Amino acid sequence: MVLIRSIALVSLVTSCQVLFGEFEVVDESDLGGNGGTAGTSAETGGGGAGATGGTIGCALGEAVCQGNQLLTCENGSWAQRPCASAAHCDATLGRCRDCLPGEGSCFDDKTVRSCDPVTGRFTDELCGDGLLCDEGLVRCVACLSGTARCVGDDLEVCNAAQDGWELQTCPDTCVQDGLHDYCAGGAGGSG
Repeated sequence: MVLIRSIALVSLVTSCQVLFGEFEVVDESDLGGNGGTAGTSAETGGGGAGATGGTIGCALGEAVCQGNQLLTCENGSWAQRPCASAAHCDATLGRCRDCLPGEGSCFDDKTVRSCDPVTGRFTDELCGDGLLCDEGLVRCVACLSGTARCVGDDLEVCNAAQDGWELQTCPDTCVQDGLHDYCAGGAGGSG
């Protein structure tokens, strides 16, 4: 009877090893606390404490994402780092992305900051001479929507494409008012 039980136990352990790969039996008293399981490895897509720094080895440079958690292999064990969101976790890059494709803003009035879809990092583009960064469009433009400026007694208004100015003749004179100059008597501009 002992021989049959021994054969059954060896068969069970071998079957588990074939199904689940290498594993180590750990005494529950070594888990330091609740006596529960430590989790499963990142290799099998599991989660829990066993996926980070557990006894399951990994290859240097290997990375996986579990939700917003990036798991990277360091010195043969898993290290865990939180990313801003699950979308920011990038196992292919082996790090958290700083930004997502399509994200961008004006760093200042002359610099467009946009997300490089390949590297996941922000890149800066300096606007050329005479151009400004439009926060709404997140691109360099010749003028901002709704702006107007006096040119002598006439008024230039930013065109719809924001790539240039349209000249309007003022019936009387042009009044300077910051970015919103206007024709005296109400014709043209925003005044």
